[in-house]
Amino acid sequence: MITPVVGTPAPNFTLVSHDGSLFILADEVKKHQVVLVFYPMDSSPICDNLLSRINKDVDEFAAAGLKIVGINFAEPDAHGRYTNKKSLRMPLLSDQRFRVAEAYDSLFSIGPIKVIRYSVVGIDKNGLIKYFKRGRPDNAEIIAGMQTSSAIVAPNTESLLQ
Repeated sequence: MITPVVGTPAPNFTLVSHDGSLFILADEVKKHQVVLVFYPMDSSPICDNLLSRINKDVDEFAAAGLKIVGINFAEPDAHGRYTNKKSLRMPLLSDQRFRVAEAYDSLFSIGPIKVIRYSVVGIDKNGLIKYFKRGRPDNAEIIAGMQTSSAIVAPNTESLLQ
């Protein structure tokens, strides 16, 4: 696990969304910048607060050219029920095998138990990591971080999304 570094290629992935559709990062970044919000679980007070705060500003994220998605281990049907219950307007992606969380260094273990840690990763239209923050940054900070000049590619580095 390598901590995401701004300017480096984002690991590509395909996950199932709460509505059963496939979310393919390589396809999504061709349309807009993508913000991945890793969080531990649905229906916990802290996660509810985080997702409600983000959901409140989904239109502001969209106006800034950003598609924001939540990621944790819950199965798609559970995400669907949670999305409906909370009236969320953003996709929730199912990372049941923790592969994407691990690829983005957003996973830790407590003995045999794996836990997704709060992290936000922004990916630009070139497939490069443009923003990375551990924890639960506020919406304005995420948007401002994604509006800075494009990430610079490290020498001899190609995007994994090409």
